[in-house]
Amino acid sequence: MKREGDDERWTGDDEPGAPGSLIAPALSLLLLSLLLLITVANIDAVGVGVVPSRVSIADATRGGEYEQVVNVYNTDTMATSFRIYATGELQSWISFHDLEGNRLTEMSIPGKSHRKVLMVFKIPGDAPSGSYNSTVYVESIPAPAQGGTRVKGATAHVGIQVPVEVSIQVTGEENLSGIVQGVTAGDTEQGYPLMITVLFRNTGNVIARPVIEVAIYREGADAGAAPVSSFYTDDEMVKPHAMKEITLTWDTDGHPVGDYRADVAVSLAGKLLNRSEIPFKILERGALTRSGIFRSLSYEGKPEVGGWIKVLATFENTGMISTKAKFSGEVYRDGELVGVIKSEELEVPVRESRVLTSYLKLDAPGEYNISGYVLYEGKKTGTRDIQLELTQGGRKSRSLLPWIDAPGTLIALLLSILILLIYRRRGVKNRKV
Repeated sequence: MKREGDDERWTGDDEPGAPGSLIAPALSLLLLSLLLLITVANIDAVGVGVVPSRVSIADATRGGEYEQVVNVYNTDTMATSFRIYATGELQSWISFHDLEGNRLTEMSIPGKSHRKVLMVFKIPGDAPSGSYNSTVYVESIPAPAQGGTRVKGATAHVGIQVPVEVSIQVTGEENLSGIVQGVTAGDTEQGYPLMITVLFRNTGNVIARPVIEVAIYREGADAGAAPVSSFYTDDEMVKPHAMKEITLTWDTDGHPVGDYRADVAVSLAGKLLNRSEIPFKILERGALTRSGIFRSLSYEGKPEVGGWIKVLATFENTGMISTKAKFSGEVYRDGELVGVIKSEELEVPVRESRVLTSYLKLDAPGEYNISGYVLYEGKKTGTRDIQLELTQGGRKSRSLLPWIDAPGTLIALLLSILILLIYRRRGVKNRKV
């Protein structure tokens, strides 16, 4: 309107600076600021990936059991917990396990690492023939807003879901078949067993029980035509569509240093699938290099006061001979040593990894640090550690918006100031002589 004695032109009926003229800009500024805060907070969201993203079983039989391994990747830099569950019409057919066969619903994965999850499908005996579909979700578990347990140093995040599509075709026809994808054996030392590994894949839709026959011959001028040893196994059962490493061992005690060969024959239901001749040596003790890598340290289970968690140490044998390994760790609470944990000793074949499992009871609230190493054949790896914070019924001091980290708040504040400056400039432009 135009006022007497004043040449300025106003955009509204209120005096400049009056409460009514500032309500709309103030509300807009507040909404934009909150939007920026939420957007910035999600920049550092937990990342999760699953491979493969689709699982398909084409010829499942009623009453059969099938397996599929998927890799769950934590792409964040901090250790994060994840849950895994199934939805849809196959929900009651699917269960999840670690590679040791333990039931799995939640898991903790170190930053920039991954875990293997075994999906087990049990087809009901009365399931009608046809196609079935479901979706499996791997979902990050946000850090709790108050109390509870969180990994020390982790930022609270909004849970992220990654789907895995599952389809199963149920049929009534049985198919027994399989292929051998590799047979390996390496040099060994006197007193150490020869490890023979057969990689067998069940390509049928029923359980396969391959027969593996081994004959050991000594090479050289004084070697006879007869094998120095022979043995076989038919104890291993391989589930449909699964691949399994079947390991056989031969005791070298009493056999001299020298050149040998192993003749390995694999058959299924009387049909020969593969025959391999593998040369190897028996060497003097200490001739082969021992080496290994402590790949990761993580835990499994829901930490709570008075409860137990499984501590999982992954060791890879990078040496030239099978080795025995065990995990040894110390547990600190609020900086004080409160206990030690140890795993059982496991045989780790060459170029393979094993998870060394130990157990820890969380007796009291506090900040826990689990630190340890792997012992193998008189050697010790470097040390790895994990941290977690356990509270009980308490409320920690938190910001008004606990899901915003400090860098995100700073960026949002700067953007809010920029928006305020823009509003002020617009207000000036709206007043013209």
